[in-house]
Amino acid sequence: MPITPLSLGDIVTLLSLALAIRRVLAEASESSAQIRNLVADIDSFTHSLYSVQEVLRDYEHDSERPLPGDIKNGLGHAVSICQETLETLNSRINDYRERLSRPLGARVWQKYWTACAWEILGGKRETEAVKRRLMDQIQVIQTYLALLQAHAQSKRQRERQTMAAALVSELSTRVPIGVPMYFLNREGLAFQPLAAVSFEASIRPSCT
Repeated sequence: MPITPLSLGDIVTLLSLALAIRRVLAEASESSAQIRNLVADIDSFTHSLYSVQEVLRDYEHDSERPLPGDIKNGLGHAVSICQETLETLNSRINDYRERLSRPLGARVWQKYWTACAWEILGGKRETEAVKRRLMDQIQVIQTYLALLQAHAQSKRQRERQTMAAALVSELSTRVPIGVPMYFLNREGLAFQPLAAVSFEASIRPSCT
């Protein structure tokens, strides 16, 4: 997999492009169920992008918790494929718009776009290809986000275990020598939690 840089600026730029295309497609969505489906796919993609944006913000503000390189590169690769797909779609729409708007005016283009958007987008073959590329990368992005969440949970668990071990090791230095320390079990019997005693001894009432 090629290494693709990924930054908050990249995400903001791609979000702007996706939302702009969505607005244009929405203008023609009433005349075509297929275009409505494409709009829904772009909505799913933008939702995934917002999730990536939040992840990058969290890690950018935490210098002690860098984003794992393999996950960052994987997300960057998936995002770059989506960007290329949307830029191709946007160029196709803009080319037709300019070709018709110049000689006939923006109003004529708007009517033509509303009626013929499906054909301008390339019909079923081209539109399905765009949807498939987007949905494939959405699945990749969601997989990396799930891996990142699991990585973060595992790291937090290790940190809690390390903290608990440190507290236990420091307990003896915090309790003065000669001062007995007891915990009560469920039956109300006192026992020393750090003492190496048999089970029978642990359930006998303390003599202290």
